[in-house]
Amino acid sequence: MTAESKHPLIVVIHGGPHAQQGAAFNFKNQVCAGRGWATLMVNYRGSTGYGQAFADAVFRDQNGDEAQDVLYGVSAAMRRNLWIDRDRIGVEGVSYGGQLSAWLITQTRLFRAAIPTAAIINLVSYNYTTYYNQYEQMTFGIFPHQGTLMDRLWERSALRYVGRVATATLLVHGENDNDVPISEAEQFYIEGCRSRHRVRAISARRPRHPGTQTCGGLDRALNRLARFPFRRPDGRPEAVGAVAKKPTLRWWYAVSPMNPEQAKTIAHFLIGAIEQESTITRKVIAVVPADKCDYRPHPTNKSALELAAHVAASEVWFLNSVAAGNFPMENEPAFKSPAEVLAWYEREFPTALAKVKELSGEQLAAVVDFYGMKFPNVVYLNFCQIHSIHHRGQLSAYLRPMGAKVPSIYGGSADEPFQMTETASA
Repeated sequence: MTAESKHPLIVVIHGGPHAQQGAAFNFKNQVCAGRGWATLMVNYRGSTGYGQAFADAVFRDQNGDEAQDVLYGVSAAMRRNLWIDRDRIGVEGVSYGGQLSAWLITQTRLFRAAIPTAAIINLVSYNYTTYYNQYEQMTFGIFPHQGTLMDRLWERSALRYVGRVATATLLVHGENDNDVPISEAEQFYIEGCRSRHRVRAISARRPRHPGTQTCGGLDRALNRLARFPFRRPDGRPEAVGAVAKKPTLRWWYAVSPMNPEQAKTIAHFLIGAIEQESTITRKVIAVVPADKCDYRPHPTNKSALELAAHVAASEVWFLNSVAAGNFPMENEPAFKSPAEVLAWYEREFPTALAKVKELSGEQLAAVVDFYGMKFPNVVYLNFCQIHSIHHRGQLSAYLRPMGAKVPSIYGGSADEPFQMTETASA
């Protein structure tokens, strides 16, 4: 950034609407920053963290004042940061964030590009195709067929105003999304094409609703951003950063460009998280009763010992594989007791993590094959963390039925209550 440079702004709208954004590490925002793009997150009315009244303010007012909150936030950001390029402002969001993204581009020409993901486009059709078929009753207070709500839902649907869209738009939707069926995106795409607007669509063959999957979130985010459909004022496509030339329907397998500096930054945060999670993993394995190693809640489940071994061994395997740059098939070590598992983990985990810490940015950014999936190597650290948390959660659910005490994990438990400690002031 220089005194004279101008930089795009991406407005990243959170889903929910009852959720929030704050001072936390965000992959997409870091990728944007690495490309010289600013990001803006607005906790619009309906967000959590500001009291019940604020969270309830979106009731009966979807695509209403909360959308104005986003625009007010953009206006404030532009006034306070004169280096923002007003001709390159984009908007993107997932789920309710996608809904607001689609709505906003029908109400204003402020945004040069938009990527609504898993967006509700038509509040009427959504009620009859989602498995949340009482969603409108919860968010508007009555069923669509009661009173004049059907008219109100259509009035607040982006589809009604799609003819106004002048924004280059990329719709992203999963074909197996039962929360927000893909027919929502299809309606916007069809009407957008009829209106001869710059609307493109990418469907993911397997993914469900964002947030219901365990893998690939980072890669999907990178691909969306790599294809941000900025346009010049004359309508010609503009390459901002590295833009994929030919996105395919199986886009989640495609690899977005990642430079070594970005990979190193992402690795720094993921390594810290994995290291912190390892202390919890040790606590859970340590309390597995030695005389209950064969316990399993169902004949098809792994035994307690097998699951403890899987948690420990797979975590070390992921780290060693990332360090080596390949993922070989290996048999997990055989253990006779939880104590053996813990001793092995305490010996092998620090060694494996140390290897990953030594990797260069180039090694972390290199594309590595993972049984048909091809991602930058650093992405597999995210796989490692999510896989470990998932199976450790299964193991912790075994503890009480086995008669063991459940340790605190992210907060207190009945056996290990959370206690505030006083910190001496210097």
